[in-house]
Amino acid sequence: MCSSDLASGMKATDQELALVLDYLVKNFPADELPRIRVNQAAAIELESGLSLRRSQANAIVQYREKNGPFKSIEDLKKVPGIDAEKIEAKKDRLSFE
Repeated sequence: MCSSDLASGMKATDQELALVLDYLVKNFPADELPRIRVNQAAAIELESGLSLRRSQANAIVQYREKNGPFKSIEDLKKVPGIDAEKIEAKKDRLSFE
C-alpha cells in the first residue's frame, strides 16, 4: 500500500487522497484575495499584502503623501528602495483607484 500518513494518523492511498482533494476543491473553493488599494492602504496592509519589509511599506506611504496618488504600477516602482520584483509579482492584486 503506497499510503500517506498524516499527522492525525489518517492512512490513505495516493488515489484516495486525490479523490478527497478533488472533492474539497470542487465543493469548497478558496475565497478570492481582496485587492490592495495602493492609494488608501495603510503601511501594515502594504507590508502584509505585498510581502514587503516594514521600511518599504512605510516608504510607499511617505512617497504617496509627498507626491500624491499612484496612477499605475510604474509609479509605484519609482518609490526609492522598493523591491520591484515583489511589486510585479503581486500586480494582479493591486488597485490604483
